[in-house]
Amino acid sequence: MRNELYFISSIFHLLIAALVLESRPDAKALLVFIRFDKKRYEALLPCCTRLAGSVEQLLFLDDGDKSTKQRKRNAREILAFAKANQVSRVFVGNDRHIEFQSVVYHLRKVFPDVSAVYLDEGLFSYVGRKASQSFADKWIDQGLKKLVYGHWWHTPPTIGASKYVDEAWLAYPELACAALQEKPRVQLPLQGASSESFHAFIGCWAGLYDLPADLADVDYVLTITDQKNFSRFPDYSQSIRQLVEQLVAQAKTVAIKYHPNANGRDLLNLAAVSERVMVLPSAMPFEVLLPLLSRATLIAEFSSTLLTSRLLMPNMTVWSIRHAQQTLPWEMQRLLEALVIESHSLDEIRMKVGSV
Repeated sequence: MRNELYFISSIFHLLIAALVLESRPDAKALLVFIRFDKKRYEALLPCCTRLAGSVEQLLFLDDGDKSTKQRKRNAREILAFAKANQVSRVFVGNDRHIEFQSVVYHLRKVFPDVSAVYLDEGLFSYVGRKASQSFADKWIDQGLKKLVYGHWWHTPPTIGASKYVDEAWLAYPELACAALQEKPRVQLPLQGASSESFHAFIGCWAGLYDLPADLADVDYVLTITDQKNFSRFPDYSQSIRQLVEQLVAQAKTVAIKYHPNANGRDLLNLAAVSERVMVLPSAMPFEVLLPLLSRATLIAEFSSTLLTSRLLMPNMTVWSIRHAQQTLPWEMQRLLEALVIESHSLDEIRMKVGSV
């Protein structure tokens, strides 16, 4: 049996890793958590243990002080873990992390055939990371990290495009940004999303939150932007409330998902509109909620949420909220069109639901 190591540094990385390893039953999965919230990891430990197979296949590394010494220590510990398990393949969602580059560089000295795969990280895979093209990133950051960490460091032109990555596994390989088109692209195996074990993992994760029992009956789920953006979009609060009131008047059940920064607060007091309105836990990752909303239409701000919804729920109707002061780069507009995600202003959405 092959041993394969997954770097996990975000909720999205964990979700994609869970999808991939479900499609690889002939491989032993080793999950390494770096730059990951410790309390969240501890809460998820039973779910991740069941996902991987045993607690011995999990490694969590605290990154509390975020120092150079800490990152080097963590890289050495991961390398020892990888060597002990004779890892043959490494999966990563962010190849800009020095832990990944250091481990792959040194691991290949022992196991020359080790391959490294970039797993779809979301929007950066399709629109690129503009900051990577800046003078600071290409020259200053590159030089400093070579000096601090070693000559092996490589600043990639975008996430996923470093010299240590052999293949890019993407949900939509044909839509990859220019830098990733230079890599061999492989279709991300999405069949795991329908497996019993993946749904058990999602169910275990969802069980950590106090969720309504009737999520499957939700007609619309509406994501609310970060509170700091309320003043950027004129009449945002009023327009959101009018939309919710209109949906309730049509006897629709509405679920509200605030930005995590809401810290559990119903900032727009939408639950008071009707008993048909439910406010979901703002701290709960939206990626975990999606599989539980089997028939809802998603109305969301432009973010990786849109991409995730298409990835996990390909048949879900998805509308992107477009604000008057908001202009999207052509790469993002192209992505929305390719994924058949309609973009509307809040007024247009109100007209649209009124005609349903």
